Amino acid sequence: MNMNIYIHAFYTIVLRFRIRMNLNRRQLRDMSDPFSLTEETFKGIYRLSRQLTRDLMTDLSPFLQDNERVLGIPKHLKILATLNFLAQGSYQKAVGQDFFCPMSQKSVSRCVEEVTGALVEHFPHFVHFPSTAAEKTQEKQLFMTVPHGFPGIIGAVDCTHVAIISPPVEDPQYPAIVFLNRKGYYSINVQIVRNFTRLKILAINARFPGSVHDAGIWTTSIVKNLLHTSYENGDSSSWLIGDAGYPLEPWLMTPAQVTT
Repeated sequence: MNMNIYIHAFYTIVLRFRIRMNLNRRQLRDMSDPFSLTEETFKGIYRLSRQLTRDLMTDLSPFLQDNERVLGIPKHLKILATLNFLAQGSYQKAVGQDFFCPMSQKSVSRCVEEVTGALVEHFPHFVHFPSTAAEKTQEKQLFMTVPHGFPGIIGAVDCTHVAIISPPVEDPQYPAIVFLNRKGYYSINVQIVRNFTRLKILAINARFPGSVHDAGIWTTSIVKNLLHTSYENGDSSSWLIGDAGYPLEPWLMTPAQVTT
């Protein structure tokens, strides 16, 4: 009986010690304030300004789970961890920041899953392609305010390669070779349409591996179909602009080929 009492007392002491240590870690994690960083440093870590990040926290927090556990990750740290991971593309860099200590890779992964899920579900309007006459007119007027702007432009289209870890070589559906781009690394080729003055993303397509050419992605683009339909319905004065990798179309302007 006495032995059982000793064992119970031992485990009680160990449990209390662990709780106290975890509480100290939680306090350490919460004490560092990333908003005390300079604006330049903050943008380097999160790719957003401090004010825009605060606004995002205000909008997004109601849709994140309330973590009732004593050692749960606060909502603001979930958002910061997600922004840092999306900006850096690395768990190690996110975990290495003082204000995420001692957040593990698994914890960061859960934060990214929850925050991005909430963004997709509740804020689809953040990315919106101009479809009405009023929206197109607004974008055209904005483009006219930039140096050398000319009429009719509602946005610019281009692709960028986002590096990824090599997928399985023998994957029956998506073998690694299809993600190998012309620059020699594995990636997803992401098509982005944005406006000029506010650098706002109007449309994004991240469904194609790195081996697919920009023009190939454009051929199946929802944006192209929207512009085509709009052109067929009589709008012949709205264009995107793209580089020489894209085809010249009634709704897509590309650089003129000058011969001498």
